[in-house]
Amino acid sequence: MGEGLLMGYCREHFCSRCGYKAVVSGGPDVGMAMSYTLTISCQDCEELHDVGWLEPKFAVEAQGQSTFQWKQLRLRCPKNAAHHWEPYTGQCPVCSAALQINEEGEGYHWD
Repeated sequence: MGEGLLMGYCREHFCSRCGYKAVVSGGPDVGMAMSYTLTISCQDCEELHDVGWLEPKFAVEAQGQSTFQWKQLRLRCPKNAAHHWEPYTGQCPVCSAALQINEEGEGYHWD
């Protein structure tokens, strides 16, 4: 998960073989314990994407009490829902080489 306490963190992942770069979480991540994401590798567009997979769902019952539950989102490539994808496993989506993390490169916290 991300580096921050209940705060997601994205950083640059890069391929030294083909030059591919992406700024993503690199796996499952969470922001403020209310937004859960997963990094996927799209086989069709050959890119990494962080996609939402859980979101909070609040409802008010007839008695005025609110209820809370998690709503699981349908995982899909954000560029095209018909694209084929798999969970990110550390491999470049372009050439399948192992990606490296640029610890000093671009990165940001999200929540």
